[in-house]
Amino acid sequence: VAREARRHVLVDLRRRHVVEGRGQSRIGEAVLDWGPQDIFVAPSWAWTAHEAGEDAVVFSFSDRPMQEKMGLWREERGNA
Repeated sequence: VAREARRHVLVDLRRRHVVEGRGQSRIGEAVLDWGPQDIFVAPSWAWTAHEAGEDAVVFSFSDRPMQEKMGLWREERGNA
């Protein structure tokens, strides 16, 4: 069951931890395959899209609250 998130670009740092499942992320022009126990980070303001090739559990941690308090946070969404 493939599921794809809409393409987006953010200024916050998001660290992702894959617990279960497999999938693929497009980060800029690069394609990253991920699976259980993988950890990855996309550079700030890089276009990203994520697609699970099967049911997946991925935790994401962000510094967005801090950036919002400082008035620095920005986001742009686009089509995949």
